[in-house]
Amino acid sequence: MLEGLEGVVKKINGNYVLIKAGFFTFGLNCPLSTVEKLKVGERCDFLTYMSFPQDKAPELFGFLTDEEFEVFSALIKVNKIGPKLALKILSGTTPGNLKALIASRNLEGLSHLPGLGKKTAERLVAEIGHLFEMGIESGTLVPDDPRIEDAINALTSLGFDRRITIKTVSKVLKELPHIETGELIKEALKKIR
Repeated sequence: MLEGLEGVVKKINGNYVLIKAGFFTFGLNCPLSTVEKLKVGERCDFLTYMSFPQDKAPELFGFLTDEEFEVFSALIKVNKIGPKLALKILSGTTPGNLKALIASRNLEGLSHLPGLGKKTAERLVAEIGHLFEMGIESGTLVPDDPRIEDAINALTSLGFDRRITIKTVSKVLKELPHIETGELIKEALKKIR
């Protein structure tokens, strides 16, 4: 199995990247978080996943970070989510934000991502939510949403425990996904224990 690839970026076309490695040129399907870091002519080291779709040529997927690869690997474990859909979902947000949305069971936030409707979001949470829950509980998993970071900083500056604050803010956002920062802080203060 091809688990990694090191080479020079020859061409970038959307999320499809050509990599020259020795005498070979490989085509990689990459998430936007990877593509945004690439420059033509630059040497890069990718983690890879090879897919063998029925009646089609094998496809290669490439990732620059362990986190991107970890989230992609988790997504393709979900029933009816193949590598192409997993890549589309991962390209709609950052890996950290996606992990936080899954762990906090934020179906509203998940169903706004490309390729995810409500049913697929529910299946995703049910099948792999447990893989990211520890991050929420330990306080290491925070979505890339400025409202959340602002609310967490405000509450921790008042002396509340960061881990409990993250859980409470996530809970409020799950119930009220479009809430403004000030209201988010007020609602979290009502619920925090």
